[in-house]
Amino acid sequence: MKNASKIRLGLLVLLPILAMSQVYVNSDSIGVYLKNYGEIEIWGPMAPGDPVKQVDRITLLVGTDETAVYDYSEDADVDEASVLIADPTLSDMEGYTSINNFYSFAPPDIFATISPYAWNDAEYVIVHMVVTNTADTAIDARVGLEIIPQIDGDYDGINTWMPGGNFLDMTRGSGNHIGFKFLSHGMASLSQFVWYSGYNDSDADLYNWMNTNQIDTVMVCTNPDDGIVSIPATGAITLEPNVGLDFYYGVARGLTLSALEANMVDLQTAYNTIFTVGVDDIDLHPETFSLSQNYPNPFNPSTEISFSLPADGIASLDLFNLRGELVASLHNGWMAAGSYSQSVNGSNLPSGIYIYSLTSNGIQLTKKMTLLK
Repeated sequence: MKNASKIRLGLLVLLPILAMSQVYVNSDSIGVYLKNYGEIEIWGPMAPGDPVKQVDRITLLVGTDETAVYDYSEDADVDEASVLIADPTLSDMEGYTSINNFYSFAPPDIFATISPYAWNDAEYVIVHMVVTNTADTAIDARVGLEIIPQIDGDYDGINTWMPGGNFLDMTRGSGNHIGFKFLSHGMASLSQFVWYSGYNDSDADLYNWMNTNQIDTVMVCTNPDDGIVSIPATGAITLEPNVGLDFYYGVARGLTLSALEANMVDLQTAYNTIFTVGVDDIDLHPETFSLSQNYPNPFNPSTEISFSLPADGIASLDLFNLRGELVASLHNGWMAAGSYSQSVNGSNLPSGIYIYSLTSNGIQLTKKMTLLK
């Protein structure tokens, strides 16, 4: 069966699986199990309240050539253990973990943050990964994933590429359908094959699967002890040193193909409306209270936070660590209505994730930022 090449022990955070029990929002819900080392499992019920694993593993791949591929089994190490964000601002539930290549110290030098988002009334999840090249020089890399479906708890199944919706339908022919889709980038390659022991031992094999520049449209596995491996990947992307690449993908489920197709449309709509607002879209005459994502992110040592106040009043902009401790008060006092940009210098702070919060006239907005040294 599909065991990682090394034994890993550590803190596990469930999203939306909490305190060793599964939390479902309705009979057709979907759950994310966010583990250390950047591993994601997808869970969903066969019947209301009956949790079953639907995807054994989704993990990050970053490849530059046949000798340099970052993958879960050979390279991934824990940077920050998995946590549940206490007060998410973009969804009902949000998780976070970060990983690096310190397990192998082999190229490419990669740091990545992974944040799954889930909503109580949705049958989909969106995963945001920020992939950073920590080497001193730029690299041309393909960003991809290893996906091992386990629909309704078994590995046999049928994976079919749906060109009309640009998503992968993973099913066993009946029961649950799990859909997978790149959201922020085009899928240049999709390789699919029947799992075999040691398939991911070779960087050359992994890179070649990421670099086919074609889509394997159908893959069938009839042995429930083997299963299918799917490797979707982008085309070549230039990763400048210490500049994070925002990469999004989504997973949805449905009890029928038509239900899955409808949920994939909702997934795309959620991504378009929640996650694609540019950090430079600042209104010079704001009508709403807003807080933008800091830029750059991750950053070292400085970054900018943009925000807008629709009315005069007392405003505070504060920076907290994940324990909720105040790290810095960036502003606290009277501000006229308008759009602002506040610099943050992290020279005296340790690497990690921070929460910044804007409060004015009884309203509070929060977002997270990552300091990478």
